[in-house]
Amino acid sequence: MDSKRPLSSEMKKRPFETDLSLGQYKARTVMIFSFVWGITLMILLFFLTDAPRVIPLITKSPQVDLVMYKDLYVQDRWSGVEADLTNDPTVHTYWCGNKIFRFEDYLSLLSVLRVLRPAALIFHYSTLPQTDDDNYHTWFSELRQSVPNLVLRHTYQGPRCGSREVLAFGLRQLSKEGGVYLGERTVLTRELKEAWSRNLYYYNFRRLDLSYDVSQGFIFSKSGFPENKIDDIVNEIVASNKTCSTPDEFDSQPAKLHSYSDLNPCLVLTESLYPRDVWNSTARSGELARWLYYGRRGRQEVSQGRQGEDLIPLVSHMVWVTDNKSEEFQFLHYLSALSALHVAGFEKVFVHGELEPKGFWWDKLGQENVTFVKIPRPQTVFQRELKKPAHQTAVLQLNILFHHGGAYQDRDVIWVSKLPEYLRRYPAVVNLDWARRGEWPEVINMGVALAKPNADWLKYMLQTLRHYRADTWDFQTMPYKVYEQHPDSLFIDRYLQVICYKGICHPAWQTDYQRERDDFQPIINYNWRSARAFHFILPKPPTSLTSPEAIKEGFGMFAEMGRMILEKSGQADCIR
Repeated sequence: MDSKRPLSSEMKKRPFETDLSLGQYKARTVMIFSFVWGITLMILLFFLTDAPRVIPLITKSPQVDLVMYKDLYVQDRWSGVEADLTNDPTVHTYWCGNKIFRFEDYLSLLSVLRVLRPAALIFHYSTLPQTDDDNYHTWFSELRQSVPNLVLRHTYQGPRCGSREVLAFGLRQLSKEGGVYLGERTVLTRELKEAWSRNLYYYNFRRLDLSYDVSQGFIFSKSGFPENKIDDIVNEIVASNKTCSTPDEFDSQPAKLHSYSDLNPCLVLTESLYPRDVWNSTARSGELARWLYYGRRGRQEVSQGRQGEDLIPLVSHMVWVTDNKSEEFQFLHYLSALSALHVAGFEKVFVHGELEPKGFWWDKLGQENVTFVKIPRPQTVFQRELKKPAHQTAVLQLNILFHHGGAYQDRDVIWVSKLPEYLRRYPAVVNLDWARRGEWPEVINMGVALAKPNADWLKYMLQTLRHYRADTWDFQTMPYKVYEQHPDSLFIDRYLQVICYKGICHPAWQTDYQRERDDFQPIINYNWRSARAFHFILPKPPTSLTSPEAIKEGFGMFAEMGRMILEKSGQADCIR
């Protein structure tokens, strides 16, 4: 067959193309246009409708997954506060705006979970809650990982924040089957079984500066209502004088102590709140907040061991992990070990490491009760690779203290006073850092730590390493979060260590001890002998502690510390 022969008219037609009459062509055009228009309409309705839709968000949340979260299945029984309803209601709430989900928001939702024990908590939102840049406000992640019956439900074109539309939106969720709608930062304070059984619907809302803002409060609806009644109910609520208390108003209500039956059924959290604010609060609202977060009404504070119980052992641990195999044991490290033995009063110092330290000052420690313990450098934690020496040291520190107890001290720490026995009665002891860190109320520095073997707080700390990631190490090992969740497992001793950074030392017992990292104003009017230890972050070491000669010729408190350590350890000849 000749391949160059011209194609016939039939063969010139495109694949699947056939001859169409004018009528057939019009019919096919109309069909295609109808199909395209239908798809377009469906897309427009998807994006413009106000109807809520459930979408999977576990991998899309801007908050991080946590290993620390509260056990909501544990709580003290509280008659008059916990509800005993025949049917567990469904609770709806609406998250309005692009903002951070704070502790006050968490307490609000915990109140319906603890008080009502709902069948489901449906969290409506247009934009998911955010966390801060330093990952302190992870309360929404905690909520997601603590509440199995939490439902995240997205709604497009949600109601305007602070408007009557928000209340109308909440009422629409209740119109079919009833349930509970909870406004922002609203805390239920007691059960409302009687109101639930006697009323078709029951509500309390707090009026803000704008009379039309009814976004804070709650409404119970027993069996739903027609949607055409929503506007009437909104108007009724706006005109009502039934309100929610502020914490101050709630605390001052003249009800008998621990009797909640006559109290306002709701309060609105009007100010920022942190867990530390409620640990030892004697206010009625503080007791309620403790019960909501911890499941316990009593004060959340650590206690000393009973008479006759073992104390924290009088041994101190140092860790020698370095990538520089030629690095020598420095004079400051020598002072660190000497001060632990002869100033703080520890009976023995253990230096743990993969390679034994070397150098003149290490050899000189051979005359002291100092022992090197060979231990492999940890390469992984929970099957996750540890690359940095600082991370490997932190894992060693936690494991050593958990298994053996005693003290841990960074090798740039020197002790300046004797360790008092009363501290050794606590299960674990640490101190606070001085540098402010974004939204964090406080930060713990682990450069000096005391603990009994198998201390609960160390166990909780080790559990946080299950989700270790090198890029978020500061957060994953942030001991303050563990302390927030378990304040009864740790004692904060503000005198345990004074941290020195770029020549400025920061005693944590002073009221204004927290500063920005670039604040180099000198701190005056404190007695360095009041501290138990000094921790030199930068420079290491300070000039007057670089050698015996520097101590001998130096002036100021660092030189005084050095002379005191050498004298108490019988090494005063070095500076004469």
